[in-house]
Amino acid sequence: MHDLLAIQQLACRYAHTVDHRKYAEFDRVFTPDGLLQLPKTPPCEGLDAIRAAVRHIEQYKRTLHHINNVMADVSGDSATSEVYCLAEHIYDGQDGREWKMDWGIRYEDELRRTAAGWRIAQRTLHLIWTQDAPLSPSDFM
Repeated sequence: MHDLLAIQQLACRYAHTVDHRKYAEFDRVFTPDGLLQLPKTPPCEGLDAIRAAVRHIEQYKRTLHHINNVMADVSGDSATSEVYCLAEHIYDGQDGREWKMDWGIRYEDELRRTAAGWRIAQRTLHLIWTQDAPLSPSDFM
């Protein structure tokens, strides 16, 4: 059970790292030779390439990745996992209002146990659906 909890925490760490733009901390998420496959792009191999690819998120003012349904199969020092994610992206629309683009995501991961703990050796992002709509004004923001 310890491995499954550690893998769930790894999935959350990825989301936290992206949302807080802490790209330098990707060495706590991916193996040094890690691979990230995003839709319609060539694979990103290695930490520097992964960091560069994920920086596209900076086009959004704020993001919030909700991690859920983490399923993992562990076999020794390797594992596979499937992670569901709802990702919210806030940006300024051409009409002057804030807009929110939601993504329904399914990550397929190959994981490796290292001396520092579980890391993602390969992650494939499957974009299942998108939704784009203006945000309503809020008294809380």
